[in-house]
Amino acid sequence: MGSSLQYSIEEREAVRAVHMTGSLTGANRSVFEALVEDITSKGNCIVNLSSVSMVSTSGIAALGEVSLNARKKGKRVMLMGANPSMIRTIEQLDMYDHFIFVDSVEEGLLKSRYYT
Repeated sequence: MGSSLQYSIEEREAVRAVHMTGSLTGANRSVFEALVEDITSKGNCIVNLSSVSMVSTSGIAALGEVSLNARKKGKRVMLMGANPSMIRTIEQLDMYDHFIFVDSVEEGLLKSRYYT
């Protein structure tokens, strides 16, 4: 997925967790969106950002886009490991309600049962 963002996928029950490293920017936005769109066509998705060094405003927009598209399909995108400055930016952009924040894959599995 682009040279600045790598990922692995973990399947747990009806949820797939995408564990990412690198940066999420405009340069790899379209590939990231295609990946998450494919996952949410079948189930819920947890995007693990704990090892992501930087998320640009384009990356935050991509997260919002995939979250909205998933909701249209009756699925959810959950964010895990978002750092405090990213959460502040999401709040400043008035996008907080677009996301479900989780602290672990297990919490994401639990929340996926209630938010779909």
